[in-house]
Amino acid sequence: MNHGFVDGNKRVAYACLEMFLQLNGTDVIASNDTVQVFIYTNLEAGTFRKDVIEDWLNRNTVPFDPEL
Repeated sequence: MNHGFVDGNKRVAYACLEMFLQLNGTDVIASNDTVQVFIYTNLEAGTFRKDVIEDWLNRNTVPFDPEL
């Protein structure tokens, strides 16, 4: 629950998540609007739940092809 930055913690965390997934062969297919709604409705302080994030990622990711 500690914050590394004064502002932008969720955006930085999401950018790290997306980069990690791509480096490991997976890509997020959700639109920017869908990602934003998910982040601001499920990742507010105190409401973080691993099972919710895991379910969302399972529904919104596909194998990543770096050649495309």
